[in-house]
Amino acid sequence: MLLRRRLALLAACAAGSLASLAAIAHTAADADPYLPPSGKLFAGVTGGKDVAGYTTVTGKHPAVFQFFSSYGSPAEYMLEAAERERARLMIHVSTLTNGRETVTPGAIANGGEDDYLLR
Repeated sequence: MLLRRRLALLAACAAGSLASLAAIAHTAADADPYLPPSGKLFAGVTGGKDVAGYTTVTGKHPAVFQFFSSYGSPAEYMLEAAERERARLMIHVSTLTNGRETVTPGAIANGGEDDYLLR
């Protein structure tokens, strides 16, 4: 009987592992459009309302537009700016607001703050 339980557990673990690998492969495929071509790097700019200064100085259009934000803060303006500037959005999300931790990394990891991430 113990052998049957172990085999059943092993089979369940194997099935779970295969499902996880399939999900990871699917996620990686979805990320491909955001990756630079082989042997290339993406450069970008952080902050500001537009990328004009970067473009003027470098003569290039930035592939990435980064913003810094606090957890729970509105993100619409960042999404709109990146879309307007035709750049990939990168957001650095801090758990601090005005020097105080508003959410712990543990709470985020445990799904306690998923509503903000899934908006």
